[in-house]
Amino acid sequence: MKSHLKTMNLEIETLSPLYIGSGKSINKKEYIYIEKGHRVLILDNNKFFNFLVKKNLIPEYEKFMLREQKDLYKWLIELNIRKEELELFKSYEINASDAIIADKTLKEINLFIKDKYIKPYVPGSSLKGYIKTAILSKFISEDKSFSSKVYLDMKNKLTERKLEFKNEEREIETKYINKLPFESKKERNGSINSLMRGIQISDSEPIDIENIILCTKIDYKKDKSKSEIDIFRECIKPNTVIRHTFTYDHDIFKQCKIDIQFIKNSIKEFYNIQKKYHIDKFIIDNDFEKIIDEEYEIYLGGGAGYNSKTLSYSLGNNDVLHFVSKIMDKKFKDHKHYQDVDLGISPRTLKCTKYNNKYYIMGRCKILFNEA
Repeated sequence: MKSHLKTMNLEIETLSPLYIGSGKSINKKEYIYIEKGHRVLILDNNKFFNFLVKKNLIPEYEKFMLREQKDLYKWLIELNIRKEELELFKSYEINASDAIIADKTLKEINLFIKDKYIKPYVPGSSLKGYIKTAILSKFISEDKSFSSKVYLDMKNKLTERKLEFKNEEREIETKYINKLPFESKKERNGSINSLMRGIQISDSEPIDIENIILCTKIDYKKDKSKSEIDIFRECIKPNTVIRHTFTYDHDIFKQCKIDIQFIKNSIKEFYNIQKKYHIDKFIIDNDFEKIIDEEYEIYLGGGAGYNSKTLSYSLGNNDVLHFVSKIMDKKFKDHKHYQDVDLGISPRTLKCTKYNNKYYIMGRCKILFNEA
């Protein structure tokens, strides 16, 4: 019997640093930075505390944690701990890249998601969520009558005290995503009726820890100024290939009148919308790694910016500047986003980082679908 499931190889190649957060972080006193070799050692806490007990250093460590001194490496060296001994209690190490500058204050590190073997990976849910947004963007862009109605409903809500678009979001999903032909009204409006049931994306194969680097969080503005945010992130470095398995249900695709090419086109068109209404509004200077457009690109993960996770640009079209600036102003009242209109761009920053002395837009990746 011919299966209705079709499996493909899905590959992501990072074109810039990629951050997928685990929700965990470590503070300035919980890792070791060794300037020579530009190494960051992430501690195995059990091994570290066993080491402190063995050396009878628990009282000294308690004092260190209460003091202003924030450099764990310097504290250990002052106690005559040999550099070779530091290797005994590390969990893993990463390249500090361009993030840490000698004699500058260390920062908290947001950690990349990892499996139980401490191997980084990209969850399939991250990709599936992005593809869903891209599919919705394509449907919306092709249905001007419906999208105009929803847009006006959302625009009218911007005058209300509390910003809430749940009804409109549900309306969009009911029309474009919950398309499977169940009889029950309840089913028709629920996930059981979703065309996304026809798409399964595995978590990626484990990624070698050598492909993880430390990156700063940088806001790039239209006037070319750059503001560094007080945090580090573990990121996958550029030019890393990440492998997933993509499985789709041919029968569900047929019922919903989509195919793989439709998904590819959705990805391409959503990328072009992000470029047109946000990214291309910034003048990328010579400090940036040269951007060469690939056929199918995505902006993935944490720090990729508002543009990669919203349908606002697809709905707002030529009025998108006023629309998004009002949304931003509602969400972040202290940031004066009403001024974005005069700047000609909203949000008014591009989310970036730095690697090998070049700036990159965060989370930019190439995506490929290959026959298994």
